[in-house]
Amino acid sequence: MSTTQYVWFNDNPDFEKNFLEYLIGHHKINGDDPVSWNSTSSANSHMCATNSKKFPHLKKSAKHHHNLTQALEALGVVVARPRNSYTWTVPDVSVRRRLETILSSAPKDWLEQAEELVEKYADTFKQVGIDLDRELSRAQGSGTTKTQTAATWIAWFRRNRMPALENSDWYLRGINREGKKRQRSPFSGYLPENSN
Repeated sequence: MSTTQYVWFNDNPDFEKNFLEYLIGHHKINGDDPVSWNSTSSANSHMCATNSKKFPHLKKSAKHHHNLTQALEALGVVVARPRNSYTWTVPDVSVRRRLETILSSAPKDWLEQAEELVEKYADTFKQVGIDLDRELSRAQGSGTTKTQTAATWIAWFRRNRMPALENSDWYLRGINREGKKRQRSPFSGYLPENSN
């Protein structure tokens, strides 16, 4: 690998996350069978180009992914370049685990973070009649009839619930995420301890 270290999830985080997930999943199902962008003469090769929308970044020039390719090779992924195409092989479980470690460091989108926080604090807010599980599932499109309704729930949840899930100084109906109850008004909003 070159003297400069590859920075994961910097330029194309969604692509890198999806591609690593694909390589990991492929290895779990197909073992060390190679994955190629174009068809190859190898009988055990699997194509990831079957859905052109899946990895549109792979359609860019080879120079664009030179650093990514080197980073994958440094992790143990075998990269071949037959006929100006790429073929990737995750040779064993230890390499797959390295890829899983890199993937676990990927930045989470706010909905993933919301799921974790709701799991942790939902019971606290149920004390005051706030059903965060139901509200989050609506934000994710469950129980809504139109895309527009789900989009409205997403915006509402992010604006009205995420602050209380992320910060103990934010109260909803007189309670914060740690279960501390506020005895005087106002009962909702950002209310740090030292505020009047």
